[in-house]
Amino acid sequence: VGGLPALGAAALASPADSGRAVGIYYEDPAVLYDFGRYASVMPGLEQMLDRLSAYMQYSGQTLLTYPLVWYQGMIGDKYNPRTHPEDFFQAVLTIFDRDGLGFMPSFNHHNIYFPDLAISAERFEDGSLHDTPVSILNTGKHNPGGWHGTPPNFNVMHPAVQEHILANVQQFIDEGAAHPSFKGITLHLTNHCLASFGELSAGYNDYVIDAFSRATGIAVPVSRQEPLRGKLYYEWLMAHAREEWIDWRCQALAEFYGRIAERLRLARPDLRLVLCNLGPMGEVKAENFRDEDFVAQRYRGAGLDPKYLSAIANVTLVQTIIPADYRWRRGHGSEDPNLQHLRDFDLLPGTYSLLNTAPAPWLHMHDRYWESAIGRRGGRRWNGPGEGELGAWFSEQSWRVSTLNPAGVHAMRHYIAPLRHNDLLGITKGGFLIGTHGMDELLRPFAQAFRALPAQRFADVASGNAAITLRRLEHAGATWFYVVNTTATPAEAALRLSAPARDVVSGVTVPAGELRLPLGAYEFRAFRADGALGIEVK
Repeated sequence: VGGLPALGAAALASPADSGRAVGIYYEDPAVLYDFGRYASVMPGLEQMLDRLSAYMQYSGQTLLTYPLVWYQGMIGDKYNPRTHPEDFFQAVLTIFDRDGLGFMPSFNHHNIYFPDLAISAERFEDGSLHDTPVSILNTGKHNPGGWHGTPPNFNVMHPAVQEHILANVQQFIDEGAAHPSFKGITLHLTNHCLASFGELSAGYNDYVIDAFSRATGIAVPVSRQEPLRGKLYYEWLMAHAREEWIDWRCQALAEFYGRIAERLRLARPDLRLVLCNLGPMGEVKAENFRDEDFVAQRYRGAGLDPKYLSAIANVTLVQTIIPADYRWRRGHGSEDPNLQHLRDFDLLPGTYSLLNTAPAPWLHMHDRYWESAIGRRGGRRWNGPGEGELGAWFSEQSWRVSTLNPAGVHAMRHYIAPLRHNDLLGITKGGFLIGTHGMDELLRPFAQAFRALPAQRFADVASGNAAITLRRLEHAGATWFYVVNTTATPAEAALRLSAPARDVVSGVTVPAGELRLPLGAYEFRAFRADGALGIEVK
């Protein structure tokens, strides 16, 4: 099509000490499929990366988060899902260095291979796994084979698990720190992952109980001769020391994250550890899903407490929402009684409780994707009787993946509506495909205004209008403020400014005095004034 027009250098540039991010995020390492090139070899790889860079510049997105540690480990020679080319990490960094973009490898990691770890039917029952890296559940046993949405297979508190994670982190630091495009590490935290407890039902190994007792002085009176003692640990702790147990787990996990963050910080002061938790929006079957504090309960059960995580200097906390989850579940025939509550879950203030005190709050939109083997020979088709319909000569892609975005301005709802509850310093979107495809013209002006703001938390200013959110920051000899309509209905902000201010995108100056600012559905406007600026809401 002749290429894409870029936003231009001025629009892509950030203000001094900025780090506000708008970006593409992959849950699955599938970017090689998405730009029309066979990208596992040259020259297809370079062409794909050029197209990826062009699309990011066109849409105003300057950060890519991509899983280079996936389900079974680090992607490379020994484990290479999606057939990634050799030195893929260096290839991305080279292109992004050239074009002024940012890259964060993510860890969406489920399993480790321990050559000396034998798991047998006997060990499943006799309790001998309690001292191994295998996570013991509140049943006294380990995960019997579940995957997404189930507790972890391994315990993040085991030294061998932590050293494995740290070794992968160090490899990325060693290879990436010299590149300006390398921005840090993202931990993709699902129920079934390696880098957190996952949920309160997991992590009842002997060594974790011992560490808890040493730290708190609370002895857990359960015999080590009991084969299913993990179940007994859980029952005693829930009855006698529930809050102490949860709080200690949160502290212990924060200490481990602090070790990762310190390695990044020592390698380069600007490198960040991003903690992106994928719960709890998709957990509609939970009995307490409708509780106002469900999100906080869920996070703390996994070992995540902003009280401890926010104290780590270079940690970014990310709240994930799943915009299409309601429709995905409807499409799969869900009759869950919590389904209607899920429909508006992303509009509730409690959904964003993880971010309330975070110095660097981010939002991630996970694209729930529809998967089907519709193209497989002999498989199910949407129309026609199936195999033989088009002849043996016809070959098509067997496995299809698609995503769903709202139409028109409503595509911006999940970028904008969360701003009514929290200032955000970063927003990412994606899953298996480019999540913003088709909404680019709406995203561009938002990305330009949002990224022009300093990456520091702005203070709330009461707007007197439920649709309008107004925030401000005095910083580096200037006053910045933004006004956003967080609804799908046009609204107007009425302000009085003590001095002139300039629109950060258009450069147009608005004079001192009364400012009546009409805002379309989900519209975001940002301004800057030299020196101090008084803002009065009319």
